[in-house]
Amino acid sequence: MKQYDRVIFFYTLLGITGLLAATFFFPHPYRVIQVLILVPIVLYFWIRVTNPRSITESEWSARLIIVFLSVGVLMLLGYFLQTTANNNRALKKEQMIQESEDQQKIDNLAMEVSDLKEQLGKAEDTISEYQEQENQELAEEDVSSLLDYLGANTSTPAASPKKAIGKVALNSGVSEIDVYKDSNSSSRVVGIITSGTSYPFYESMGEWYLVEYENESEGWVKSNAVRETTN
Repeated sequence: MKQYDRVIFFYTLLGITGLLAATFFFPHPYRVIQVLILVPIVLYFWIRVTNPRSITESEWSARLIIVFLSVGVLMLLGYFLQTTANNNRALKKEQMIQESEDQQKIDNLAMEVSDLKEQLGKAEDTISEYQEQENQELAEEDVSSLLDYLGANTSTPAASPKKAIGKVALNSGVSEIDVYKDSNSSSRVVGIITSGTSYPFYESMGEWYLVEYENESEGWVKSNAVRETTN
């Protein structure tokens, strides 16, 4: 078993020394506890390596210096690795924050672009409605102007004068009667005819005559109040 003692010894020594150097990677509370546990062990094994019983004091001092230098180098290496890892983590965190901010800006710009497109679509619809309304108004104005022009420049042919069938006059004892707009007593009264004058009539319908009275106006009178005459 002695032939493996040296191998196992140095393997354990280097492993514990590396573990001590890696202590700098641990959070602060665990780092202090691990240092307190590992430092005595490391010192013991390195003192054993120097073998102070078999060499002179000057040789042992030189070996001890080499041991401290080696441990110091390992600790500096561990500190460098820890600093590098911390810097990398901080840089990565900053990159993630920056990427998150950039993505947020991109999302905000996308939302603004979407809102602008929506507003543009509404504006186009409004403009289209205004144009249609304006075109309709212009078309109505054109039609109205055309109708006015046609009305002003088109002569209405004169209506052919009606031919009277005969004349009527009021019965004796009747001084005047009402002239109605239509051939029924409930229609509006539009004038009167008086005795002593004969009036031409153009239509006879049952109990009614369509007569012409003052100012060439026409209206209906009851047949029981008038008589046909040739005067």
